[in-house]
Amino acid sequence: MPDLLLISGSLRQGSLNTRLVLEAGRLWDGDAGLATIEMPLYNGDDEAESGVPGAAQELAEQIAAAR
Repeated sequence: MPDLLLISGSLRQGSLNTRLVLEAGRLWDGDAGLATIEMPLYNGDDEAESGVPGAAQELAEQIAAAR
């Protein structure tokens, strides 16, 4: 598991945000990994009815696994 979990604020192909995050990971003196998930907008009503969305749970697991 990575020491540093990188999270980009954009899913767009060729995103400057993602390129900057990846460059930060390259410069990191350790193991860096990019979280690649598509997060839904937060909706407390949906969460109360259906539970935490799978993508949000996956991100939480990636964060927990990072050292």
